[in-house]
Amino acid sequence: MKDVFSVSDGEKDRIRKLHDVASQNKSSVLNEQSVLNDETVTNIISEGPFSGRGVHATLCCSAMMLGYWASTCPLPSVITASNGNRGALYLTIGKMTINGNTPQPGQYFKAIESQGGTPTGNNPNGESSGLIYQVMSTSDWNPFYSTVNFPSAGGCPNCPGVSTWTCNPQYHMSSNYYTGGQGICTELPTNCAIYATEQDCQNSGDPDCAGNDIFVCTQGSCVQNPTGNYPLANQYPSMQQCQQNCQQIKWKCDGSYNCVQDPNGQYTTQQDCQQNCVEPDFTYDCDMTMGQCTQVPGGGGQYPDLATCNQHCEYDGKWTCKEYDTHHTPDLPLTPGKETMKESNHFNPMPSSGWHCVKDPNGPHATQAACQAQCPPDRDEKTYCVNCKAGQMAQVTPPDECPPGYDPVTSLTHGPCTECQNGTQCIAQGWGYGPNYFNSMTLCQQNCSIGGGFECVNNSCQAMPGGQYPTMTICQQNCGQNWECSLNVGCSQDPNGPYLTQVDCETDCCNLTIVNWSWPPYQSGNPTCNEICAKLNTPAMIAAAAGNPINFRHKCRYDWLIAQQASLACPACSASNGCCDNTGYMSETMAAQYQVSSSPYCVNASGSFIGNIEDAMNGINAQNTPFGCGWLNITQGNILSSLPAPNAGTQCNKEGRVAWLDELMTTGTAPGFTANPATMTALYPNGVFVVC
Repeated sequence: MKDVFSVSDGEKDRIRKLHDVASQNKSSVLNEQSVLNDETVTNIISEGPFSGRGVHATLCCSAMMLGYWASTCPLPSVITASNGNRGALYLTIGKMTINGNTPQPGQYFKAIESQGGTPTGNNPNGESSGLIYQVMSTSDWNPFYSTVNFPSAGGCPNCPGVSTWTCNPQYHMSSNYYTGGQGICTELPTNCAIYATEQDCQNSGDPDCAGNDIFVCTQGSCVQNPTGNYPLANQYPSMQQCQQNCQQIKWKCDGSYNCVQDPNGQYTTQQDCQQNCVEPDFTYDCDMTMGQCTQVPGGGGQYPDLATCNQHCEYDGKWTCKEYDTHHTPDLPLTPGKETMKESNHFNPMPSSGWHCVKDPNGPHATQAACQAQCPPDRDEKTYCVNCKAGQMAQVTPPDECPPGYDPVTSLTHGPCTECQNGTQCIAQGWGYGPNYFNSMTLCQQNCSIGGGFECVNNSCQAMPGGQYPTMTICQQNCGQNWECSLNVGCSQDPNGPYLTQVDCETDCCNLTIVNWSWPPYQSGNPTCNEICAKLNTPAMIAAAAGNPINFRHKCRYDWLIAQQASLACPACSASNGCCDNTGYMSETMAAQYQVSSSPYCVNASGSFIGNIEDAMNGINAQNTPFGCGWLNITQGNILSSLPAPNAGTQCNKEGRVAWLDELMTTGTAPGFTANPATMTALYPNGVFVVC
């Protein structure tokens, strides 16, 4: 039989509290329900006196294991306690109510612990954390605990879908909660791993992610673990490294009609390139001196077709007004292997009669319009010319020039004649004549001297009859100074010069001109007798042989060639040279020292030779780089090495080009050559020509 006096401890505590409340309210009625209702209505955060139960509760979102993140990881708000720390994963409370009522499994409450209607603030990571927990189970109250109350909550908040990626999960999470995944990109339910997304992880190149994956660059794209064999150079450990290095292989057809790889090429496969990269039968060169296109066999021309050449080949040279006879002048002979394209918009038909403005690189008019404005010229205009040495005058009609030995007179009132007196000074005489007269003061000063007029005395030059120096200048150059070497002008005296004597200076200076010679046969170390003779027959060497070298280099190199010729026991060289003075050819306007014998060939004014040289100097070539002296020397050497037998049909043509190149390399210009120091930077370093 049940003992009615046998009451549980919990029940005893409930009854005791009812009596305590009754005595405080001065009521004789013990009404448990009214007390509970009063507590619930008037103060919901107060604990119910007899409703407390033992509770085991779990933090919301604890299934994500967020409570076990490292303390250095950012915490989401659903597990962040009021003090900023991680909330407790579990709460075990000996005696509690929710809104003053008995807690039930599955109920949610907010961890704001209170007692007697006042928050306790105990355990800010747990009971006073402000986080939401769910009752997992209840038990009888513990009589050794005071009842505490918690406000109810409507349920768990939305748990954040937080995850990050790594190839080393055990480094970021305890192995008690996560195992496996080593070596591959793995998603973790934590924000403590390294990479925000799977793609970031795969592209990272992280050595932990090496695994067995390879990324192969093929056809400009990256493929993960493809089948087949691929070069090691195309394999990468990560997608990121592959994409950084994998480029679409393209091909282009270069200037020599070879297919080469180029990131900007127009062909995506080598086969496509090879099918289209075929040397044409003909290409075209633009002769800028005459503004017309010429056909070139093969692919060596500047333009692939005539239309493109015509589009770019515009004449921008000078013009002259010229009178033509009534008969037709026959066409000039064509350069062997080339055909002149006489297009209506690029070729001027030869006028048959009358005055006409024609292309002339040395003409007086900069434009065709300026020429036409003065064509025909005013035949009443005259130019007076004087020869002071002969005491004669002449008269010409522009654009005709004064005859040789005569110079224009700017004033008939004041004559230009100048006399060289005593071989030492020039005196203006106005209108006078005689053997010591010159047509201008400049010409006099350049030529006025008398031998044996000066001597070096105590390191000072003094006028002295029979002196060893013909002029003061020559004396000063040799009196009381050391010597300095200049490869172009030779040796001159300089107080700071490294040579004590002129002989020592000239010996060493000559050696330097030879050592720095870019002539291909010299560079190869074994010039033949034919090559030596071909070089000796150039105008520059002919001038040196006559005792009138154009510069110091030529004299030294002439002596070297003669010594080589003797050492090889070469036969005497042929005197055949191929320069000319016929109308229509550039050689007629060369300086006198570059002209030798007449010939129907030489440098044709309408050919492409000069235009090709200009393009090379301007950088219009396969290398897109301005060429200079080295290239000119090689070009001349190639012509010299291919000279035919004497008196052959093309000999004069080639030797005319050799003479033309000599003038260009010596003076920085040549007939028909349009110098442009701004673009021809190799030929004119810093805008100044340096003798080759």
